[in-house]
Amino acid sequence: MHLPFDVGSFINFYGTRHHASIHGELFRGDNTQLHKNFLHNPVSYNGLSSSVVISGTPITRPHGQLPRAGNLAPRFGPTEKLDYQVELPAFIGVGSEWGVPVDVDKGMDHVFGFVLLNDWSARDIESWESVPFGPSSGRNFATTISPWVLTTETVAPFLIKRERQLKDTSDIPAPVARS
Repeated sequence: MHLPFDVGSFINFYGTRHHASIHGELFRGDNTQLHKNFLHNPVSYNGLSSSVVISGTPITRPHGQLPRAGNLAPRFGPTEKLDYQVELPAFIGVGSEWGVPVDVDKGMDHVFGFVLLNDWSARDIESWESVPFGPSSGRNFATTISPWVLTTETVAPFLIKRERQLKDTSDIPAPVARS
């Protein structure tokens, strides 16, 4: 098994308001209100393409600065909150002309296929780094992908209409309690 593509770069997006709300809950506790920018532009960060490896590759627990209660200085050590998210990334097979936007309704014309992805996170390191400009090492240490590519033709029967864009945060339902 090997990587299906050489990954030159990738961007990680909050895919839905639910994804962004859950992420906000991880870092802000009960304050799960989405930032206003989420409703008007894609919220994303550039991933570290050198972190992309094939599923099954052993992952080393990252070390970094870990926050401490109160105003104490952080300590250095291995993450105590290792986590991963399962995601469905798209590989772009048809490029676009430099400086010319791709209309959202024509986006799928550029997609070659999809793989399964585990986005690894050191949540405690990430939460420390995330204000104001992070995350960096708490998120960019490992990204594992499956060796199998599902083409757009394969997934076409399972596609659903995208969520409508919300006008304001009053339309966002309250988070569902999880146990």
